[in-house]
Amino acid sequence: VRQGCPLSCVLFNIFINYLFDNLPYGGVDIPCSGPRSLSIPGLLFANDALGLAPSLPALGELCDHITAWSTKNEMQVGISKCGLMEFGANGYGGDSDTDVLTGCGLCLSGIPVPMVEEYLYLGVTVTRSLLTAALIKPRLKSGRKTVYPLSPFLRSPGVPLSSRLHVILGVVPPRCLYGP
Repeated sequence: VRQGCPLSCVLFNIFINYLFDNLPYGGVDIPCSGPRSLSIPGLLFANDALGLAPSLPALGELCDHITAWSTKNEMQVGISKCGLMEFGANGYGGDSDTDVLTGCGLCLSGIPVPMVEEYLYLGVTVTRSLLTAALIKPRLKSGRKTVYPLSPFLRSPGVPLSSRLHVILGVVPPRCLYGP
């Protein structure tokens, strides 16, 4: 397709949808309600991918798989936007003295992937602790930055209440949920 063609986004999403197919492991088990669990190899949204692995050997397999997929499909990995994060043996946090990933030398397309303490994925900052407060804090800050400039408008008695409500619903939730 030509540069800027609206169809290119749709075609890319269909194309990248196969990134996690045929992994040597099934994914990471996510507990669900009831006795079941859901196995997820990764998350995809537009041109962003987040790979999940239950162990260091599986993570190496994931890196090899992504490298092979990228090579086969003549794609380049944006290594500057990549990072490895460990959540620890019990699933939360991890002692930096016992990090399994430290010095493991995992690469994508021959380029080492850096270790990170936090990672921004689709506007959500994921931290090693996975604490809800750490995930909510940037969203709360974004909400305040959105509402404070609107204060004079929202306090104005000349603006109908229904109009103020429409502005709040149209501006604040999108910025808190999706925007930086």
